[in-house]
Amino acid sequence: MSVHNAAVDSLMGVDTLYEIGKSWGITVDVSSKLDKHLAEENEFLKYGKLRYMKDFEKEKIKETGVEELSSTSAGQYSREAEAYASAVRSIIGGLYTHSGEETVAKFINDHILSRKIPLDQMFQFSKPSAELVRLCDKLGFTQPISIRLIAETGRASSHPQFLTGVFVGTEKLGEAVGSSLNESKTRAVINNYKFEGIIGSGDVAI
Repeated sequence: MSVHNAAVDSLMGVDTLYEIGKSWGITVDVSSKLDKHLAEENEFLKYGKLRYMKDFEKEKIKETGVEELSSTSAGQYSREAEAYASAVRSIIGGLYTHSGEETVAKFINDHILSRKIPLDQMFQFSKPSAELVRLCDKLGFTQPISIRLIAETGRASSHPQFLTGVFVGTEKLGEAVGSSLNESKTRAVINNYKFEGIIGSGDVAI
């Protein structure tokens, strides 16, 4: 579950959406109303800039007996990061409202899901062989799992190499090379966890 949460955060967490928003050119409006008036700024320019209430501003308007219900992420991120993330979500929501699901799905794929997440590097296995057996049971494999030595060279030398494969029945699921039998077996098992296409073409929610 921790790997799943980390992968989701890497794709659409607050920090990620914050960086995406900045890369899109979203800028924070830091000028005061007086500055706008003196500069005779066009009223429509205000719609292209990000505004959010800072912590000290919220303290000024706090009412007695009223308590803010914060999300679980409160305190983890700055107000600016949360504002940028909210702006990105709002843009995606507006695109969905005005252009439809197909358009927004393509937009999300192009701008968010197109970034590659190294999922295979996020897994850590304490008992890879036992976990592979459990996975195969969940997938409904009926044939037994076996780990076989396919080839070797230099067993008696200082740099031996062993090629080990993981099989379900007669079908080979994966293979790996190691400098010892145990290393090659472990690598071969772990290679079977390197999934491709974790995120499919179904609905995507931000």
